[in-house]
Amino acid sequence: MGESSVGKSTILYLMSKKTHRVVPTIGVDNILFGYKRIQFQCWDTSGSPQFGSVVDLFEQKTLNKVYVYDTSRPTTFRPDKAQDGMIIANIRDNHPPLNETHVAVDICRPETIQGLLDLMTTTFRIEEPTFSNGQRECCTCF
Repeated sequence: MGESSVGKSTILYLMSKKTHRVVPTIGVDNILFGYKRIQFQCWDTSGSPQFGSVVDLFEQKTLNKVYVYDTSRPTTFRPDKAQDGMIIANIRDNHPPLNETHVAVDICRPETIQGLLDLMTTTFRIEEPTFSNGQRECCTCF
């Protein structure tokens, strides 16, 4: 979740290793990918105010919440919206995170995307195996 153009979709596409061009999200999009025997079902939400009520519905129904802001635009961090979730500081133009507890991700540094995935697998609520191959599921709202 987060304001428009803060990097939510870009981070998700990098995590899922999708290779096509990232386009702005209209409403809510669904991205599925596997990582370390966990099937991630991520809801990529629009930051546009006109979709706020739709995004609120997905936020209420998901197990995990991720809030993204752009460090080069501090006004994109809204503490009132970032409660009860992981806060990701999308590093731009060498601006540091606003708080040391925010997870710093630099989309130009693949190791930060890898670190985010590893952190998600250890801190997020993940369902017990539900697939015949033993994979577990993680439902997340971005």
